[in-house]
Amino acid sequence: MAHMNIHDDPAIKAGDNGEEDSDSTSSGEENDTISALFERLIRDITSPEPRSLEDVLKHHKNELKETTEEGDTILHLIAADRKKTREATKKLKPLLSYLMEHHPNLMKQKDANEKTPLQLAIKKKRATLVETMCDAMDSNHDVDEILFIADSQGNNCFHEALQGSASTSHKIALDIIARVHDGERLRRQNLAGRTPLHIAVEYDRCTPSQLRVVRKLLDTCDEALDANVGGDPRELSIYRYHEQTRREHMEKEKAKNAIVGQEKDRGRHNQRQPNISKGITPQAPAPVSAPCENTVAMMRPQMNVGGEMPLQGIRRAPTIQTAPDMFSTHGAGQVLQSLGKSAGMAHISAGQSPTVTDAEARKKGKKKVGGKKKVEEESVTEESANEIRDHLKLRFMMSSKRDHEAAVSFLYGAIQQRELFFSLVDGPVSLSKQILEDSQHFKFEDTLRYVELPQLEIERPAPSKFAPKRTVPDGHGRTDYAVVFEWLRKKGVKRILSLSVNDLKEPSHSEETIEEALRDIEVVKLWDWQRSDLSSETIFKTAKNVEEVYLYWNGNEAVLRSWGEPEGLNKLRNLKKVTVFETEHKWITCMEEFADFIQRVKLDDSGLNQVPPVTVALIDDGYDISEPGLNSKIIGGRSFCRQNSRNNHASYFVTSGGHGTVMANQICRVCPNAELFMLRLDEYIGAQGKRQTTAESAAQAIRAAIALGVDIISMSWTLEATPQNKDHIAHLTTALTDAAKANILLFCAAPDQSADTTRTYPAAAGAPCIRIGAAEASGEAYEWLGAAPVDFLFPGANVLRSRIGDIIVDSNNGGGRLTGSSVATALAAGLAALALYCVQFAVQYAVVANAQQGRQQQVTAEDLRNLKTRHGMEDAFHAIGTTAASQHKYLEVWDVFGPPAKLGTTGALGEREKREAIVMVARRLVTTKKLDVLRR
Repeated sequence: MAHMNIHDDPAIKAGDNGEEDSDSTSSGEENDTISALFERLIRDITSPEPRSLEDVLKHHKNELKETTEEGDTILHLIAADRKKTREATKKLKPLLSYLMEHHPNLMKQKDANEKTPLQLAIKKKRATLVETMCDAMDSNHDVDEILFIADSQGNNCFHEALQGSASTSHKIALDIIARVHDGERLRRQNLAGRTPLHIAVEYDRCTPSQLRVVRKLLDTCDEALDANVGGDPRELSIYRYHEQTRREHMEKEKAKNAIVGQEKDRGRHNQRQPNISKGITPQAPAPVSAPCENTVAMMRPQMNVGGEMPLQGIRRAPTIQTAPDMFSTHGAGQVLQSLGKSAGMAHISAGQSPTVTDAEARKKGKKKVGGKKKVEEESVTEESANEIRDHLKLRFMMSSKRDHEAAVSFLYGAIQQRELFFSLVDGPVSLSKQILEDSQHFKFEDTLRYVELPQLEIERPAPSKFAPKRTVPDGHGRTDYAVVFEWLRKKGVKRILSLSVNDLKEPSHSEETIEEALRDIEVVKLWDWQRSDLSSETIFKTAKNVEEVYLYWNGNEAVLRSWGEPEGLNKLRNLKKVTVFETEHKWITCMEEFADFIQRVKLDDSGLNQVPPVTVALIDDGYDISEPGLNSKIIGGRSFCRQNSRNNHASYFVTSGGHGTVMANQICRVCPNAELFMLRLDEYIGAQGKRQTTAESAAQAIRAAIALGVDIISMSWTLEATPQNKDHIAHLTTALTDAAKANILLFCAAPDQSADTTRTYPAAAGAPCIRIGAAEASGEAYEWLGAAPVDFLFPGANVLRSRIGDIIVDSNNGGGRLTGSSVATALAAGLAALALYCVQFAVQYAVVANAQQGRQQQVTAEDLRNLKTRHGMEDAFHAIGTTAASQHKYLEVWDVFGPPAKLGTTGALGEREKREAIVMVARRLVTTKKLDVLRR
């Protein structure tokens, strides 16, 4: 409505007395408009003796929801009055609360400029009013709905708040960000294509306190960083937008400095001009207008609303207001003043004392306003801008949900300009220092997503015979990795998010070498320097802000205590997770010791009697014929892997990925007396580029194992049932059932990483197979195992490929660690083979002993036959002993296999006692008694 007359307010009637009402009664209340009424009500409510809300409602309850002739609500008028003090604004709280409760739509109404009352209050930097409005809204509105209403330029309250440069705007921004419920809405762009975060990171807004605002935005909506990532590279990501505004700022500074130079040159020129004759006053220098205007115009692109610079890659709204002309004909001096002078650029007139320039005032924390000093707003510094830029980069790259390609798009757009990681995994086992120095083409980002170094030897040039001899010997340990990190440091690397270094081979790098290697390079997210008993002080010196730490413990209790002390890992302020690995699983160490013991024990002194071998069919991807020590364990093999279109087959003694080689080593690691029959599966490359096993070849391999009459089949792989392979899956299931009927023990891997357990074979076949899952060194199920049903847990997390000093299984990543249920399955098959061997030993020994000494059999052939069934082997595993924490699925092997191994290696046992010790183990394995808890 245009306006309405007011007739019924006794507070403004002509007959009223008193000075306090003079303003009201003299206003011509009979013809007052809504606008005048609103202004007077606001003035009355915020006066030193405020008018009560009850009185206002008594006379103007209906008018409060009206709008002025300009389309403003009373809330718009309240927001527009910048003169109101904090105390006066607080007096409006009862009125605001009433309006929010009874007229909630007032907060959604827009003025002539399409702004809501809250947007207007934010624009006017009314921090107290914004807080009061939001407090009043909390219980009566969908706060998010009001905060995210957009104006004609697509700006919501957050765009509006972040466009302000004053400290008040920072306070407002932090306040309203904290009130957001649905952070996803912070990703909304205005018509110029910018999110609130785009505005917040503009270089000219990157003051020291702005980092707090940026952090708050990202804590509320981390996904805001994903704006314009992975799409059209012409649309700038948050990071690229910041970098472009930085470049534009630098270009402006360069142009400004050029003008400064011109001004200085002109001043020196004028000082060299003498008075020509007495009484003649030199004329003032001619105005320098056109050149200055042209120079600055070149560096100032057309401005849009708010003076925002149009940038490449950001859509712009139509310009609706021309920026005021900041140039005049008063010379370059005023042009500089309008741009913001540099230190030392004050123009000093004759007879005047120097004036304080804006730049000088900023240095002192003050500025000149009408000859009075006022607290100066923060200035942008390169340090504060760099801090914000680094935070954006770190925040984006540290997220595990953002991959390498996303990081490239975020930082560079379509073309990757620098390397984002450095990994030598699957690379050479040795590298010359000269090769690194000659690799000039490498350009690294200062922050790397990860650095991975396997066992690596750096070849150094031979020292010159003329070089002076060292008088002080080198310290203990290697220095190979120090060369690599020195090279990275010279390439500009300052931060590494995740560091993984294999330093398990002796001699490892000393702590002093590690600290020197990582000098001036900070590890931010994950520390995984694989060296035993590394001190927490070394980690603190090189990775004080790290979030996750992997530690490798060699059994020294003092080291373990030092990690837990207040001056230990507690000094790492951002630490969230610590994982401690024993240098090797206790389980593995125990079984390796028993394996060393048993392979040296003969059945009798004559050596003529032999224990029948235990045969294991390993169905996998073949094995490496060049693997030392493995060929003597292989008794044959067969391949079902088609090599090419001519239907040729690949050899079983050649491996496609090395997996079968590793699994074979793990089986023999536990049971060195086992004999292996290698059956190679057919493979194809799946949709995601990974090798997949065919169900047809798996069924064929199991049939071959049945025909061979093996004792055990080990299957450290999984395959998915699909409509395309359903017939072959049926054949596979039948083959597994037939193998079980033939008393062949079947061990298969449980699916890792939340696979569909009902469609993942062989585990989904059910009863015929003993399903094995991976366990941590503690005996707990490995986190990747998820809810997959398993029968037993075996070591399968960070298991050393082989013992230190042994033959390395994978020459490209020697000494590395193995993780997954496939490793656990191979170890389970190895333990089953060892159990069969011990019982066969006991049966044979009983025959020999009876013949020699007339003893009765203690372990019988019937025990052996029973052990070759699934239930018999499960009983044997339970008889070994299990942990309650694992729901009786993780085997405590050290109680059964530990004592004889230790006694046997110390020389405390004679040959007969050693044989008796193996018989005692066999007797324990064939007992039919399970734990009482399992019976219940």
